Amino acid sequence: MAGTISAQKTIQILSTKTTAPTFVPLANPSADLDQCRNGVNGDIPCAGTAWENGNVGDANSKYSEDQYLPYRMVFSNLVAGQDYVVVIGYDTIHNTKHAIDYLGSYNTQQIFPRSSDTAILRTGVDPCSGVTGCGGTPSTIPITQDPLVTSQLNPFTNAPIYEPGATAPQVMTMWGGTLTSFTYLSSTANNSGDTERRVAIVFHATSTNPVLAWSGHVAYAGDWGLGQSAGALQGSPYHMRFIGLCSATVTVCTTGGNQDRSLSASAVVVSGILNIQKVVNTIDGSGIANIDFPFTASNNAGLGANFTLRDDDAGPGQDIAQSPAIASFGATNAITVNEENFPNWTLQDLVCTGNGFATATTDKPVQPALHAGTAVITMNEGGIMTCVFTNSQASVTAAPAAVTGQIVSSTGSGLKGVTVILTDISTGEVKSALTNNFGYYNFSNLATEDFYRITVTSRRYTFSTTSRTFTLTDDLAGVDFIANE
Repeated sequence: MAGTISAQKTIQILSTKTTAPTFVPLANPSADLDQCRNGVNGDIPCAGTAWENGNVGDANSKYSEDQYLPYRMVFSNLVAGQDYVVVIGYDTIHNTKHAIDYLGSYNTQQIFPRSSDTAILRTGVDPCSGVTGCGGTPSTIPITQDPLVTSQLNPFTNAPIYEPGATAPQVMTMWGGTLTSFTYLSSTANNSGDTERRVAIVFHATSTNPVLAWSGHVAYAGDWGLGQSAGALQGSPYHMRFIGLCSATVTVCTTGGNQDRSLSASAVVVSGILNIQKVVNTIDGSGIANIDFPFTASNNAGLGANFTLRDDDAGPGQDIAQSPAIASFGATNAITVNEENFPNWTLQDLVCTGNGFATATTDKPVQPALHAGTAVITMNEGGIMTCVFTNSQASVTAAPAAVTGQIVSSTGSGLKGVTVILTDISTGEVKSALTNNFGYYNFSNLATEDFYRITVTSRRYTFSTTSRTFTLTDDLAGVDFIANE
C-alpha cells in the first residue's frame, strides 16, 4: 500500500436487507511512546504505572551517566499482515553537549565491563505490562553501531568512542510483529547546537497492537570529555521522539507521530571516571616498549579481573584503560588496581591525580612483594581519577648476585630444615636449599636481570604466603617467610 498509513481504510458489512452496503471506517493506525519512571532511588521495576507519557525527573526517577533509560512504543489499529515503518528521533547533542548518544536493548542497565560488551541487565523491565495480547517469543533485530559515534575519538584514551556491538550487539525488541530492518537516517541540527539522530525500523505486523521496546544511552563524560556529556546539561534535554508511522513502502515518514518524551538533567547522577595509564622509561631512551604489562582489579572497577597496558608510542596514545561510568561511591565501594611484577622491569613511580571528588592511596612496596604496586581509589559523584604507573627497564649488570633470607616461626624463632626453592623463570633453572640451625638460607652466583620465583615448602609448617616473584638487579637480602601458628 503506497502513501502514509493515515489514509482511511474501510470494511464492508454485509446486510440481510436489500439496501446498499454500509461502509464503516477503521480507526487510523497510531502508537503511544512511554518511558520508565524508575523511582527516586532507581529501584522501581519498569512495569505498570512506571511506564509513563510524562517527563522523567528527580521526583520520580534516578539514572546515571553511562546507564540506559528504557522506552516502549505501543501500537494500535494496525492491520495484521501489513508492513510498517516507524521513525524514532533522539537528542544526541543538546546545547553542544552529548545527551542520548546511542540506543540499546530495552533491559540493559549498563555495559560492564566494556571489554566484552557484557550487559548488566535492569531487573523487572516488562514492556508488555498492561498491553492485552502482548507476550510470547519476541522478534529482535541488532542495533548496529552508529558511525557518527564510533568515528570520533575519546579525549582521554585517543581510542574510538565506545558503543557496544563489536562482540555482542544490543537489539530492538518487538512483540506482535516481526522486525525486518534497522536503519540510521540523516541527522538534523539547528542553530542552538542541538542535533537529533533518527532511525527507521521496518516491521511486519502479526497483531493489531504490537509493542516495540529499546533504551537510550545517557552520554558519559569518560567518553566525550569533561563538560561534554549528560552531567553538564540543564533542564530537560534528553528527548526521545516518535516522528512517524507509515506504510513500509514510504521512503520518508514524518506523519502519524509527533510525540516527545523528556528526561530531566536533575534525575541524572554525574558518574565517576577512572583512568589507569602506563608509562615506560627504557634503557635506550625511546620510551617505547612492546610489552603488555599485567594488571588486576577489583570487580567494581569494570576493567575486568585481569587486563594489560602497553606503552608503545612514546607519548600520549592508547595506553590508558578507562573504567565504565562509576556510580557506586564512598569508601565502602573503594576500587583496587594492582600492577603485577614483570621480568626485567621495576615500578619506578605510581602517582594518582584526582579532581577533588575522588581520592587515592598508593603503595609501591619493597620487592619482592605480591604486587609491583597498588592503588586504592575512593570515588564520589563527579569524581575523576587518573593513576599513572611508570616502569623502568632494568639496567644491564654483569656481576652475579645473591638472594638471602630467613624462615621463622610466628614468634620469630628460626626454623631449621625448611626447603626453599628458587626458580629462574627467565631460563627455567631451579635451585633448592635447606635452612640452617637459625633458619637462614642463601642462593649465590645468580644471573641478574632475570625474573625469579622463590618458594618455601615444609611438611611440618604452613605459611600464609609461600612464594614471591622479583627481577634480580643486585644482591637481595631479607627475603623472609613467617610460618603460621
